[in-house]
Amino acid sequence: MRNALEQLSKIDEQTPECKKIYDSIIDYLRKNCLHSIIMDDIDVEYGERSIRIVYCEKCLLDQNQLDGSASVCTTCR
Repeated sequence: MRNALEQLSKIDEQTPECKKIYDSIIDYLRKNCLHSIIMDDIDVEYGERSIRIVYCEKCLLDQNQLDGSASVCTTCR
C-alpha cells in the first residue's frame, strides 16, 4: 500500500477519483499498519532553528495523516 501511495502521489494531474483512492490508501494505512512512530528534530537555517517531524517508519505517514486531520493528496490541485 505504501508503494501504491507513493506512485499515486507522483501523478501530476489528480482527478477526483485519484484523490478518493489516495484518501482510501491513507485511511487503510492509518487503520492497519502496526505503527512505529519516529520523532526527529530537523535543523533548519544552519542549526539555529529546528522543527520536529513525527512519522511512522513503516508506512511513512506523517503526524497529520496519522491523526486523520489531513488526509489530503499533496499533489492535488
